[in-house]
Amino acid sequence: MRVAVIRMTNRAEALIANAEIGQFPSYEAVKSRKRWTNEQKKAMDKAVDEGKWSPPGISEINWNRLRQRYVRGAIW
Repeated sequence: MRVAVIRMTNRAEALIANAEIGQFPSYEAVKSRKRWTNEQKKAMDKAVDEGKWSPPGISEINWNRLRQRYVRGAIW
């Protein structure tokens, strides 16, 4: 079971990496990718330092809304 989970996780990561560069669906390995430009990194760091952005706490997450948005079918 562990091997199956690792394989599927690797496939999902490859699918996401390829979608980020505009190749979907593709499970090929992506050699390199830049998710953020230097300007975007600096702007995000500045916003975090100034307190303009912070990730939501676990108690603030609306799990029902996330389920409705991302899960298709009655999995949960």
